[in-house]
Amino acid sequence: MFLRNAFDITELVNKRDGASNSLAILVNPPNPAGTPGDNGGNSGDPNIGEMLRLSNKGYRDEVRLHAEMNLNFIRVWGGGIAERPEFYDACDEYGILVMQDFWISGEYSDPSSEGYTQIFLNCAKDTIRMLRNHASLCFWTGANETDPPNDISGALRCYIEGAVPAGGCAGFELLDGTRIYIPRCYEILSRSN
Repeated sequence: MFLRNAFDITELVNKRDGASNSLAILVNPPNPAGTPGDNGGNSGDPNIGEMLRLSNKGYRDEVRLHAEMNLNFIRVWGGGIAERPEFYDACDEYGILVMQDFWISGEYSDPSSEGYTQIFLNCAKDTIRMLRNHASLCFWTGANETDPPNDISGALRCYIEGAVPAGGCAGFELLDGTRIYIPRCYEILSRSN
């Protein structure tokens, strides 16, 4: 999977460690000759409950600690929120990449409330517009451990990639165009070029 942004990401590789079944996301991994890439570690979700109450300095301190521990990746979990702009500013400053989930998680079931899809997509468009200029944003995922409904997933793909899913992207505005969209977070294991 090949990407390009201000961090000069050229390749994103996902694999499972056979012994522990833990996920490894490698950014610009070593070449076949074995020359090490400029990689740190991997981090999971930020401490959302605490980070919601952080000041700009608090965000910078938390992200700086990730960088000082040689971690280079934070996932903003889909069952949660999009963080405040100060979080992404700090990630830009310290070179920490962000995997941004949207808000659908494993307990999600097809909503029956009228207007849900349009409300979700309006929020998603606002979030994409708010975050798309941050160099730290690596890629977007539509849901945590489930598939988003087809209409939501298709719209997100159009907004983010401009790709043509079944039915095309007519009527959808391309809002990002520089990153990939993955419908659910664990699908990154099966994507490859």
